[in-house]
Amino acid sequence: MDFARSKRYYVLRDTDGNPLTTTGLSTLKVAGESVWVFMQFPVPPARTTTVGFQLPLFDTADIKISG
Repeated sequence: MDFARSKRYYVLRDTDGNPLTTTGLSTLKVAGESVWVFMQFPVPPARTTTVGFQLPLFDTADIKISG
């Protein structure tokens, strides 16, 4: 989410409509447990320096980006 421009960026999809992201993740069962994931998003405008990364049930994480 680009809060400065009120624009959402959703995970890209391939030509069959499948998301370009890791699939088949299992549930994390223990506090502190982690898992690597891949997600591909469209490129925001060059003037965008921070976006908010949002996942259901998690707080928004501010991500600084640079070109």
